[in-house]
Amino acid sequence: MLNNKTKVTIVNGFLGSGKTTFLSNYMPQILKNDEKVALIVNEFGNFDMDSELLNHIDTKVSLMHGCVCCDLQTELVSTIHHLIIHNQVEHIVIEATGIANSIDMLMACEDPIISQRVQSPQVITIVSASDICRKASFSQAKQQLIEDQMRASHHIIINKIDLLDNAEQQTEAVKAAQKYAPHSQIISTSYGQLSQVLSYDNTTQKMPAQTTGHPTFQSMTYTFQGPIAQDAFIEFILKLPETIHRAKGFIRFRAEPQETIVFQFAQPVPSLEKIGESDVPLSIVLIGEHLDKAQLRNQLDMLQFS
Repeated sequence: MLNNKTKVTIVNGFLGSGKTTFLSNYMPQILKNDEKVALIVNEFGNFDMDSELLNHIDTKVSLMHGCVCCDLQTELVSTIHHLIIHNQVEHIVIEATGIANSIDMLMACEDPIISQRVQSPQVITIVSASDICRKASFSQAKQQLIEDQMRASHHIIINKIDLLDNAEQQTEAVKAAQKYAPHSQIISTSYGQLSQVLSYDNTTQKMPAQTTGHPTFQSMTYTFQGPIAQDAFIEFILKLPETIHRAKGFIRFRAEPQETIVFQFAQPVPSLEKIGESDVPLSIVLIGEHLDKAQLRNQLDMLQFS
């Protein structure tokens, strides 16, 4: 019976769209409705920042060093099976890495190991309003990935709508999303905050038989030994090439050496948020295409030791 099957929600969206911020607001809504909820966090690199930020979830699994839509697909299926059998969860939420293709993840949930135990997943795609407006300037592969993510969605959250210049641009962003997902619910938000609860929707979406996958991305993680100079760090971030699509992590600055800072960067805007004293690794991860890791590591070394 359908009621005995576990719900699965896939939260997807390109790098820097605001998935973790959205989940920080959305997970309490799910917890009100479902008693046993598990969160699977997928990190493309080897630094699990999002699990640190989503620390109010009791049952949480990290899948790292890859993407759940391809090289970690088998591990994703095994993890879902384990959570159902051993934790008896009612609802599994998957936060996919920003380069994951939802269509491939939906296919993974049809694996015979779990297909009789899970409901057809619902897909929530978070898309940055500025990404929609600037999509034509992206590489063909990146454009295709963002389009595929929207096509597979039951709900599209157009996030960071406040960063657009005017109401006309906001309207155009909604129209662009409707073009790729005419049957999806589309909601505009700022800071991932919803004014309404999303109903669980797992109706079949019309999708291509196969996907084009996703662009080839690389990641690198760098760990600082202590606080660094704030001005020099900001200068480093603002000079990052456009081929770096995402950077995030925890840092401390010498002016306030006990204060931990959550650092987030998606082209073109960086953000810094104080979270007080926190026992987290002072590490940042950078994700992009054609990374010059030697040069980046040298620049970060100069930040650390100058």
